[in-house]
Amino acid sequence: MTIEKPMNSIENKNETETLVFGGTLGDAFIVLCKLYSQHKKYGTRFRLIRYDLFPQYDQAISDMFKMVPCIEYLSPCRVYVSIPDLISAIKQCPHKYINTKWHKDDLETYPLDYDSLDPFPEIAPIMPSMERSKIAIGIQLYCGATGHNFRGFSLAWLKKLRKHFPANEYILYLIGKGNGCYNVSSIENICRENDILNKLDTTSFSEWLGFIKSMDYFVSFEGLSAFYAMSQRIRTLMYNQQQYAHHVHGSIHPFWKNNSLIININTNAIKRKLRYMFLKNNIYNPKIPFDFFCNAKDVKTSELGIIKQIL
Repeated sequence: MTIEKPMNSIENKNETETLVFGGTLGDAFIVLCKLYSQHKKYGTRFRLIRYDLFPQYDQAISDMFKMVPCIEYLSPCRVYVSIPDLISAIKQCPHKYINTKWHKDDLETYPLDYDSLDPFPEIAPIMPSMERSKIAIGIQLYCGATGHNFRGFSLAWLKKLRKHFPANEYILYLIGKGNGCYNVSSIENICRENDILNKLDTTSFSEWLGFIKSMDYFVSFEGLSAFYAMSQRIRTLMYNQQQYAHHVHGSIHPFWKNNSLIININTNAIKRKLRYMFLKNNIYNPKIPFDFFCNAKDVKTSELGIIKQIL
């Protein structure tokens, strides 16, 4: 196999292993966590080749791996048109394969002691200057491409969130890249009317992660941002859009679950199939589990029942 030009380089190579994996941003982050832990324990350095259906994530994945110089991401990824073709290629690959879950699977050929892996990597992106006297809640407004894979919070949901977390004690941030299927003016109006800080499409990849790491709470549909927040011990509320819970739970380390809440909003198989077939925009207005924020200073235990009745 020919190895193309790396998108970031490893210095002082001693023992370096070349591995393959498949997946997009959230998958790549789990691989990062596993290999970073392996490096800290054994000093091993890695080159990574990605097999996937979506080459457009190369640059973002490269930016992520630049935070851990012990891992070199090789570009471009090997593109396949179907999952069966991808799996067949992985089986025939001369390099060892590392999976994107927190448990071993049948395809994995790179040996790992899963009990010893550290799911809390010490990654230090650019940290923003923020108001520290208030509780910070970060919201990843949407994720997925425009079309069937898109899902995001309704702007009315943001208004509801602000209603119960007043501006004198809480800072609300919108975080992410671009505006997805939303009207830009509508986002700006909601943010202005409800005192929400709009950081959409204003940060670099590292700054984006820095904002997430600076939050007291983080809310997201997206795998990467939620996984990253959990790995940095940020209390995370993740809305899962998979049909089956195990599809996402295998990506969430058991220790991450101690500080997070995962809600499946897409359990009905028929509705999910129809949504993917016919709906262009998947905008959600889910109920807010206020008990998740119960240690926030203005949401007292006695108020939770009243809040739930309102919703």
